[in-house]
Amino acid sequence: MSSVREREPIADQSADDIEVVRELVELLLDRRRADKDLGQHYLVDPSVIHRSIELAELDSDSHVLEVGPGSGTLTHFLMEAGSKVTAIELDQVAVEHLHRVHPDAIEDGRLNLIEGDALKVGWPRGLTHVVSNPPYQISSPLITKIDEYQAKARALGDEPLRSVTLLLQE
Repeated sequence: MSSVREREPIADQSADDIEVVRELVELLLDRRRADKDLGQHYLVDPSVIHRSIELAELDSDSHVLEVGPGSGTLTHFLMEAGSKVTAIELDQVAVEHLHRVHPDAIEDGRLNLIEGDALKVGWPRGLTHVVSNPPYQISSPLITKIDEYQAKARALGDEPLRSVTLLLQE
């Protein structure tokens, strides 16, 4: 699978996007089903992905934090938008999947993959955005962690996050 490639403008690519999303999710599901105990739910609607990226107002200088990338659908399109992505994933099977589908992005630094609990591991300095479809049970603590990151960035004289876009389940 060519996970990151040159693509047409968003308006002209819905069939391709659906195929990319389907392929990424199916490749992970070949290894395991979504673990509801981990709050896993896979983002499968390209229009939701594109709207999230649009709302975040990313540019070529963006360094995005994604919590719980799972199958890597959002990750794929964040990188396609030109962003550097730091993704934090707790599930080892999903981490292995992400290494399998995005090896070039990991090798060239467009994707920094951290295995661990996003609420416990250190987040890198220099993040500009958070765009994430996090597991539902960590939504509230994640918002607290984002607020703490902002306060720490200001205290260190770093630029605070420009935007936070979270896709939360009801």
